[in-house]
Amino acid sequence: FRLARRWPQANVLGIDGAPRMLAVARGRLAAAAPELAARLRFEEALLPLAAPGSLAAGFSAVVSNSLLHHLHDPAVLWQAVAQLGAPGAFVYIQDLRRPASPEAVEALVVSRMEGAPELLRHDYRASLHAAFSPEEVELQLQQAGLAAQLKVAPLQERYLEVWGRLNKHQAEQPPLNGAQRRELNDPRRGHKLSSKSAKIRDWFHANGAISMGT
Repeated sequence: FRLARRWPQANVLGIDGAPRMLAVARGRLAAAAPELAARLRFEEALLPLAAPGSLAAGFSAVVSNSLLHHLHDPAVLWQAVAQLGAPGAFVYIQDLRRPASPEAVEALVVSRMEGAPELLRHDYRASLHAAFSPEEVELQLQQAGLAAQLKVAPLQERYLEVWGRLNKHQAEQPPLNGAQRRELNDPRRGHKLSSKSAKIRDWFHANGAISMGT
């Protein structure tokens, strides 16, 4: 909803694998202004996208929130990004970041879930343990052939973010060799963003659109 409101010229598709979540979203959409409802739609789909069909390479931006740590095979997310993003598409992914130790996990559960029911505390603890580190996500991007296009960084105390733009022939790129991996991980190497990419990423940070899940 926030994406569609922020960019009034954009058509936005929301994808989810849970019918109940989609029912909530469609209920909100039915109560929205007609102008917004005309540009925003929701579809049920599960990863991997075996046959994206008309959705293939059809999007100028691909955004995901808190999905990665739920996947048994994280490669299916990066496959979907490559399938759905048009040449030059902007990508922004945010997810939980696994704390460095079990003690750090418990500290976050205490600070973030104070007063919450034990079931929610249990689920939050499990999510933190299931989350990936930035280094693990970098390896996933390397294996997907996307490491030269997407950057990974910690965000706040409990998140990580992945952002960048897809090349015109992202699916055809070979895996990185040793020298390329060293260059990618060199802390002196900056990650250049187009002015549009930087503005979109800054907007996510300023508005909390990803962490709010709306």
